[in-house]
Amino acid sequence: QCAPRLVFGAPEAESEGVSVLVGCRLDAPMLERTLDRGPSAEAPEAQEFKALWGPEKSELRRFRDGSVLECVVWAKPPAGREAESRMQPSVVTQIVNHLLRRHFKNLGPRCDLVTGPSGFTSNLGEKDRRLWLAFEEFRKHLTHLNSLPLQVKDVHPVDPAFSYMAPSYRTAPLSEDGVSRDIHNVVAEFESSGRWPDDPSAGRKVAAAMLLKIKEELQNDLGLESDVAEGILDVKFPEFVFRVQIFHGKDLRDVAHRVTSFQLAASHRDPPTQEDVDRLRALWWRPRIRGVLHAEVLQRPAMAGAVRLCQRWFGTQLLSGYEEFVEHLVTYLFLHPDPFEAPTSPQVALARLLWLLDSHDWQHEPLLLDLDGKLSANERLQIRSSFERQQGEGLFWVASRFDPHVRLLRCPPMTVGLWLQRRARHCLSLTHQRLLGIGLAPNALGPLTGWESLFTLDSSIFDLILRLDLPKASEGVTKADLAKASAAHNALEDFVQKLTTQLSPICLVFRDLDARAVALKWRPAAFLPQHQHVLMGAVPHTMLRGQDGGVPICVPNVLALTSLVASLGEGLVSEIRVVGSLSGKTL
Repeated sequence: QCAPRLVFGAPEAESEGVSVLVGCRLDAPMLERTLDRGPSAEAPEAQEFKALWGPEKSELRRFRDGSVLECVVWAKPPAGREAESRMQPSVVTQIVNHLLRRHFKNLGPRCDLVTGPSGFTSNLGEKDRRLWLAFEEFRKHLTHLNSLPLQVKDVHPVDPAFSYMAPSYRTAPLSEDGVSRDIHNVVAEFESSGRWPDDPSAGRKVAAAMLLKIKEELQNDLGLESDVAEGILDVKFPEFVFRVQIFHGKDLRDVAHRVTSFQLAASHRDPPTQEDVDRLRALWWRPRIRGVLHAEVLQRPAMAGAVRLCQRWFGTQLLSGYEEFVEHLVTYLFLHPDPFEAPTSPQVALARLLWLLDSHDWQHEPLLLDLDGKLSANERLQIRSSFERQQGEGLFWVASRFDPHVRLLRCPPMTVGLWLQRRARHCLSLTHQRLLGIGLAPNALGPLTGWESLFTLDSSIFDLILRLDLPKASEGVTKADLAKASAAHNALEDFVQKLTTQLSPICLVFRDLDARAVALKWRPAAFLPQHQHVLMGAVPHTMLRGQDGGVPICVPNVLALTSLVASLGEGLVSEIRVVGSLSGKTL
C-alpha cells in the first residue's frame, strides 16, 4: 500500500529544487515473496503488466494448474541474513530500484531509499520455523509417555526463539557425537494430582525422579539421548537441545496467588521470597508469555523483526538483560497502536518505541498491556490502584493479566529511567532527520547510510565502563572455535553475575555482551556517610573522622572498588575507563 505525500519546504540549496517524500506501508507477510504473479498471457492487462515491469523483467511461466501467467522474479536473499546490504538487497529494495531505473532514469540515482537502521530483514526466520516443528514433535513425545505415574499435561516453550524474537542462539556443550546444537528451555507441566507433595523440597525431589524416568523412556522407546542434571534434562534432537524443567501447579500455587492476584492486600501482607518469585517467573510466567507472543507473531509477523531491532537498540545503550521489557513494549505498540495504526515493519516499530518512551507519562500513568483482550474494568481499576501504591519504586510500570503488580517483569531502574527517555527523544529526532535526509552528504545516499548515530552510546550516565576482550561466536567456524566462543560467553555471564552479586549494594551493573562492554553506575545513596558496621561487608570503605571528634563515618572507597572490579575481571577486562574524570582516565 503506497500513500505518496508532498513535503513542501525551503531546500537546503537552491540547486536542489523541490523534494518529494513518498511513504510506503508494507504488507509484512509478503515482504519476502520472490515471485509476483501477473495476469494471464492472453488477458488485456498483460500488456500493462509488461509495460510496468519491462520486457527484460516480465516473463511467462506455466503452473501446475495449467495456467500461463506473466510473472516477475526477484533474487531471494540468503538464508539467515541479519540485514540487507548493497550487494544483497531485500526484495522490496529490488522492486523499488527496478521501477526507478525503468521509469525515472534521471531521477533514480538521486533518490534516497530509507529502509531503516538495518534495512528490510526477515521477520519469521527459517531456523525458528524448524525449531517450532521440532518442538511440536518433542511435545507430542512427552505428552504420550505412558510409564510416568502422572501424565504430562502440556509442554510450554520458554525461550525467545519460539516466538521468532531471539537476537542470537545459545550453543549447547558439544556432545560425544561432535554435533553443534542450539539449546532452548521448555517447561513440562504435569496434570493436577493430590499425590504431588505439599512440601516444596519434596516436590523438587519428585520432579528429579520424573526427569530420570523421562530420560529412560525417551532412550528406550525413541532412541533420544539426553543428559540429566539437578532439576534439568537436556534432550538431544538432530539440530536442537531441549532443556526440560518440571512444573506442577501445587508447588507455586501460594506464591502465584500472592504475586498475580488482582487483590493487592494479600501480596503486601506476606510477600514471597525472591527465590520463590524467580521460580514462578521461570516456570509459570515466561512460558505463558511466550505462548501468547508466539500466537501474536503468527498474526503480525512484523512484530518479530521489530522486537529484535528494538532489543539491538537497547543493547547499544548497555541495557541488555531487559529483553522481556522490550518484548512487552513492542507488543503494546502492535496491540494498542493508538493514535497510529499498527506498525508494518521493524523500522517503524523502532520509531514508535522511541516515541512511546519519550511521550508516555510514566510517572503518573501505568502502561496496561491487554494480551488477550479480556481485562475487565474492575481488573484495570485494581492495576491502577496497585500502580498508585507503588509510585516511586520505579519509573517504568508495564502491567498485564499475568503480572498485574509488575513483580515478574524486570524493568530498567529509576536511576537510568530519565536518561533513557532523553536518549529516546534524541534518537527519535535523529530518525526524523534521517528520513528527511538532513545532514547527509550528497553522495551519501543509500538504504543503510546515516544511521550510525542512532546506535551510539551516551556514556555520561555511567561511572565505570569496562571493555572485554574475548572471541565472538561469529569469529569461529570449526567445532573448537564454537566451543571456545560458547565458553567465552559463559565466562562473561559469570563475570557480570559476580559484579552484580558483590557490588549490588553500591552500584548497578549494565551490559551489552554482544559489544563486549559492561558499565557500572554508583548508587547515590550508597555514598552518603554511614556507620562503622558497613566495614563488616564485602564492599571496601574508607573511614573518616567524625565532625568535632564524633563517631567516625564510612564511605565507599572508589579506588579500592575499581581495583576489585579489575581483579574480578582478570583475563576478561582489557580496559577500564573512569567516566567523567578530568583526564578521561583509562586504567
